Amino acid sequence: MVTANASGVYKIKLDEPLSGPWFIELTPHDEHWLIQGRMNFPSSTPAPLMN
Repeated sequence: MVTANASGVYKIKLDEPLSGPWFIELTPHDEHWLIQGRMNFPSSTPAPLMN
C-alpha cells in the first residue's frame, strides 16, 4: 500500500529493495487519474512522476 504524507510525498515499504529499471503507475481506487514514470533502482533521489 502506498501512502502520502502531509507534504504529498508518496512512500511504500517493501520487503526487498528494487533493482533495475521499473515503470511506476500510481492511480486512486476509482482510477480517476494516473501518474506514471520510469525509474532505475537503486536510486538516492525521489522518483519524478508525471500525469
